[in-house]
Amino acid sequence: MILVLFGVTILYIAVLVWLRFGMRRERCRPRRLRLFSPGTEPLVSVVVAARNEEANLRQCLESILGNDYPKEKLEVVVVDDRSTDATPSIIADLTREHPNLRSLRIERDDGKLRGKTNALARGIPTARGEIIMLTDADCIVSRTWVRETAKYFTEDVGIVAGVTMLNDTSWFSGMQALDWMYLLSVAASTIGLRIPLTVIGNNLSFRKAAYEQVGGYEAVPFSVTEDQALFRAIITKTSWDHRFPIDGGCGVTSDACSTFGELRRQKHRWGIGGKDIQFRGPLIMSVGVLEHLLLVLSPLYAPAVWPAFAALAVKCGGDAMFASRALREYGRVRLLRYLPLFELYFIIYTIVLPIAIIVDTKVVWKGRTYR
Repeated sequence: MILVLFGVTILYIAVLVWLRFGMRRERCRPRRLRLFSPGTEPLVSVVVAARNEEANLRQCLESILGNDYPKEKLEVVVVDDRSTDATPSIIADLTREHPNLRSLRIERDDGKLRGKTNALARGIPTARGEIIMLTDADCIVSRTWVRETAKYFTEDVGIVAGVTMLNDTSWFSGMQALDWMYLLSVAASTIGLRIPLTVIGNNLSFRKAAYEQVGGYEAVPFSVTEDQALFRAIITKTSWDHRFPIDGGCGVTSDACSTFGELRRQKHRWGIGGKDIQFRGPLIMSVGVLEHLLLVLSPLYAPAVWPAFAALAVKCGGDAMFASRALREYGRVRLLRYLPLFELYFIIYTIVLPIAIIVDTKVVWKGRTYR
């Protein structure tokens, strides 16, 4: 079994090297970037769905409205999804201050559309932009987010994903922040390898033409990870190309989960939503699951502790090597100090999560329950 552990560890490192190549390939794709001279920028609409976001919404909208993009070419549409707190008054205040901010409120779900998907499906058709950009009400976008993302929309590109970073204010949030950078690096790498797996919806942009071509959210099967469902529809049902740049200018920032219960529900929702990922996704992830299982079970078969520690050290070094590229780009190298906690967390959830999504298919999100 020790030889099996060493063999799987070597395979694990080989997968990381392959993924790192994919990340480099995505970054170094022909530089056919859409650079704009003054007055030639496309009209961009940022759509934000908000439900009881009084603590976050003002900062989010002000960060978007403060982008270094021509005000006459930037439209912001905020959709109030039946908020019962001060969210409507915040929207009203900002709408009076900013003529390029529009709002609408929805009072009910529409057919099969529910929750955030319903809010986005109502807001996107009202947007006038050639490019639609999505973020969440609890996020803050970088000042260059709109311009730097828009430049990736060359003539053949229909959808562009981006990285969302988490604020690291404690060991708990730092562990999650490193996890997000690691997982989004994997997502960018697989797009570079032309085997796209997933994206994250709080930093996702697409051409309105591509959205309409797939019939919008109304024609996309319902998913608790609506971002993944829309991404999959556009890349499989249209001829549009897709990008996932590791680019610090396109960054979005959010807060980490504040409790273990909230974190568990987030991971569970992602796991449920990711069940329809192509078989190559689970195949790649199975190498990590097997590596982690062998490490956890090593006391049962290893005659000494050093083989398991040696394999763990090699694995940790490989993980740090893989994540370092994105960490440098986004100025987050400091997150490597959380590597020991991340490794423990990573090992636990990759083993437990597949079991959890089989046993429990119920998802609780934003005060709503989905099955």
